[in-house]
Order: sequence, then structure tokens, then C-alpha cells
Amino acid sequence: MKFKHVAALALILTLCSSAFAASGKFYRFKGRLYRVFEHNLTWYDAKIRCEEMGGHLATITSRAENNFIVSICQNRRFYWLGGFRLNDGYGWAWVTGEPFRYTNWSPGEPNDADYGEPYLQITNYHTGRWGWNDHNDNFWPSRSLYGFICEWDDDSSRTLSNAEETVNYYYGR
Repeated sequence: MKFKHVAALALILTLCSSAFAASGKFYRFKGRLYRVFEHNLTWYDAKIRCEEMGGHLATITSRAENNFIVSICQNRRFYWLGGFRLNDGYGWAWVTGEPFRYTNWSPGEPNDADYGEPYLQITNYHTGRWGWNDHNDNFWPSRSLYGFICEWDDDSSRTLSNAEETVNYYYGR
């Protein structure tokens, strides 16, 4: 009887720890590394977590990169990206300072609805196809459909193995 309880507890702990793990795979695209995280964080918390790991929330500067990001999106409906609305309320910027020229807004977006939507996410919620949406950190009561995508420069200082080591440090894998 005692063994069953220990086995059940071990199974529960395994499931809980995997629920907070990254997708487990790094992806390379044009000299950069990306990783999808299935964590229910606010945009700001996701931004900080990517920076703590030596990267940043993913930025998308071309159609090819957008198509790549779509190809790595998992089963969540919303993934935070590294875009945010400027204080003027009209323009957008990337957390990296890259030019915000390419866009892939879903129809009717950005609409700054729901008491202001200053953050960028990629979603398939509205139309069934992946597009961009402006969103508020505090809008949804349940974040069970949220995740985020981190990006790293893939240079000699950021190899796949030390990126993996950094992620493991933060997520205990």
C-alpha cells in the first residue's frame, strides 16, 4: 500500500515538473537559437526570464522568420513575443531595438482593446491561423493557454550546450 502512494506521488511530481519545463528543444534559424516555453507568465515576467537566461523574447523581422516561428509553436494558443507598444500609443518596438518594420497582424489588430493592450503575442485564437495580436498582461483570468518564445544570438559566446545549461539552471531539468 505504501509503495502505491510513493509511486503515485512520484508520478504527480514528474507531471508537475514537466508542466513547467521548456519544450526541450532548441531551434536554429539564420544564426539564432529559439526555444518555446510552455509557462503561464505575464509578458513582463517572460521578458525578464528570457533575459536572465541570456536571451530575449523572440523578435520577428521578416516573413521567413514569422513562418519559422509559426512552425515551432506548440499547442498553446498564445505566445508572448518581444514587441511592445510605444508610449505614444501608436508605434511598436522590439525589446532588442531592431526596426519594427515587418508585421503579421491578425485581421482587426492591433486594436488596443480591453483597457489597453501594450504587448505582442502570436496566436491562432482569432482566425485559426497564426497571426499577431496586441494584448494586455492582465486580461485573461486563466493563463493556461499562454507560453513564450526566447531567442538567443548564436555566436561563439552562446552555443547550444551553454544555452541548454542556462535553461536547465532556471528550470531545474
